[in-house]
Amino acid sequence: MLTYYRCRGGHIERAEFDAETLKEAADTLHWMDLEDPTIKEATFLEDPFHFHPLAIEDTLAEVHHPKLDDYDGYVFLIVHAIRFDAPTDQFITRELDVFLGPNYLVTHHNGPLRPIATARDQCNKDIQAAFGRGVDFLLHQILDQLFDDYFPSLDALEDKIQLVQVEVFENPTQDTLDRIFALKKDILQLRRLCLPQREIVNRLARGDLKVVSPPPSTSATSTTTSTASWRRPPPTRT
Repeated sequence: MLTYYRCRGGHIERAEFDAETLKEAADTLHWMDLEDPTIKEATFLEDPFHFHPLAIEDTLAEVHHPKLDDYDGYVFLIVHAIRFDAPTDQFITRELDVFLGPNYLVTHHNGPLRPIATARDQCNKDIQAAFGRGVDFLLHQILDQLFDDYFPSLDALEDKIQLVQVEVFENPTQDTLDRIFALKKDILQLRRLCLPQREIVNRLARGDLKVVSPPPSTSATSTTTSTASWRRPPPTRT
């Protein structure tokens, strides 16, 4: 499914995507979200955007590690949402692929993501909480909520660890050992995601990427506030 929004003249509207829309005035902002795209929808990554073939390949395949690549005129990043399903003892990750340009944002994911749904809802209501300020602000909003959503999963994982600890001392069985190994696997997987994603956020905050707006220099307060918003990394507690 392809969902496209544009912001021009302070107004956000949902529209049918057409390559010609990218040729509008430079101050027009574009956001294309691809959720389980069809083959035809996926071809927009090649034309009109002309993204690097390796970035397109990573987008359409499942990549298990976060990354950020700085291309000429845009950046490509991969981050992961997580969800710990306590009833089934399953630790679930979902990949989010992002292309950020000077006036456009392209997101790709398989299956729904709550941060994307929230941003869509705001755009549908013409709420300019982030999009109206720039596509990099929209990306910040999406990543901020994505990382906030780690905490309920971490709390559920912590509860499971406490239950296993009680079982170890009161009535350990072979199943207890199996659950310990499963917990270890989940924690290692979480660590493999969080540490690289922390570096991705730090790089976005440093201001060395041309497509990310530098913090305003009008006052020390505004600079600190703007920079700090990007420098809030994903949680690393395990």
